[in-house]
Amino acid sequence: MRRAGTPAALVDGGTTRNRRVIAGTIASLAQRAAAAGTSEPALLIVGEVAAAAARAASANKATDSETRAAALQRVRKRLAA
Repeated sequence: MRRAGTPAALVDGGTTRNRRVIAGTIASLAQRAAAAGTSEPALLIVGEVAAAAARAASANKATDSETRAAALQRVRKRLAA
């Protein structure tokens, strides 16, 4: 059994343009997913890889001052550290 603080992520619409990653912990994910209005089907990721999925999703939302490629490179460096 996993602890309540274990990272978890829900990937909603993973094969579509509308893909969203809702991240949290096992304890918080159900509430976050409900608040986000997720739909079925969705992929549940549990463990440290869920934290990496959330960081990668944030890279896809790069700010205007950086390109998506630069954001992905930044995330890859963090994951390698």
